[in-house]
Amino acid sequence: MPGYSYDELTKVPFVMDVISEFRAPGSSMQRFYNLGLNDTPGQVLPHRTGLYDIFNPTRSMPIVRAPMTGPARVARKPVAQKPITVPRFFEALVIEDEYVFRNRPLGGQYGQVDAQGQTYIARQIKHEIQKFINVHEFMATSMFRGGWGLLPKGGDDMYPVPKGTAGTAFDFDTLVPADHKSQLNIDGGGNIIDTSWDSASADLPQMFMKLNKAHAARHGAPLRHVWGNGETIRHLFNNTKLQAVGGSVFRIFDSLSGRERNPDEEYPDTGVDIVFRGMPEVTFHVYNQVFMPDLVGEQSNPQFLAGNQTPLIPNGEVIITPEPGEWCELVAGSEPMQYSITESPKVASGFDMGRAREIHPPRWDLMFLANQCPVLTQQYAVYNPTVIFS
Repeated sequence: MPGYSYDELTKVPFVMDVISEFRAPGSSMQRFYNLGLNDTPGQVLPHRTGLYDIFNPTRSMPIVRAPMTGPARVARKPVAQKPITVPRFFEALVIEDEYVFRNRPLGGQYGQVDAQGQTYIARQIKHEIQKFINVHEFMATSMFRGGWGLLPKGGDDMYPVPKGTAGTAFDFDTLVPADHKSQLNIDGGGNIIDTSWDSASADLPQMFMKLNKAHAARHGAPLRHVWGNGETIRHLFNNTKLQAVGGSVFRIFDSLSGRERNPDEEYPDTGVDIVFRGMPEVTFHVYNQVFMPDLVGEQSNPQFLAGNQTPLIPNGEVIITPEPGEWCELVAGSEPMQYSITESPKVASGFDMGRAREIHPPRWDLMFLANQCPVLTQQYAVYNPTVIFS
């Protein structure tokens, strides 16, 4: 066989391990607010659409009446409704018998045989599930920013994209009020974010005092968490107001801790959590997660080489919320499902998996179905201001 040396023909490569060239994306946002892929849904719908009946509390007081007079007749409290539709994510992973038959296991030595491709299939399944974790992280973050959309990609396929992307066929609007965005001109009282945070003199303690006062009239739950990427939060370390209130120009924070571990990885999730001395009631979460804003072919090269990754929280924006609570929840939809003719039909709710045996060529179709999404039940609870604008 010309063109090959004896060594090339006879030496067996030594396989050290199977590696990844970058980490799996984190899931800190969905885990923090209990909106994850495998979290228990707050609601399980019999299909994919539902309604919330809205019966709001009151801050009014009763009417005073003179002695010897009857009661004041008051109107009944009006009831409203809020509809929701749960998106449907459905993918099938095709594993041909010929492709995995009697191959060596990934990361294993030549001579070892993984007859049915178990290790290869296990990694492919984990890879596919990661995509569903990713979309939960995208939906959870986008929920606080006003929603997200679906962009047609041909046929019946659509891809999740940020709200406002040109060409979307559907929008999931979480109804975050307009004055809860931009610079927080709430009820026309003037911009609460009146100085860009990249200015060292921006008075953050005063801004949050004003915001919590306005928020008490809007919603009531104290605001305790601020999420932003590192490009935005880094400016706060130079903030002279935080230094002055905190009492030290040398260390202006009381705690700076690494993000908790991602259960699917051996490394902490992206970013850190910071509590500044000058604002001890608020935790600042440095959140650097990114997503792919369009379909990108799954090649062997690292996906970031495509060059179009986008931060889940853009530069210059933050998300401000109360402690996790009843103001948001995970909602699961349902549908009748039968993955193969050999199994009985069932009702699949939330995230579900199944498989079907096919022939010509012999193969397995491994199917992954999700009817669920995070829902902002109290849209007045959150804020998404632009804080860098100089």
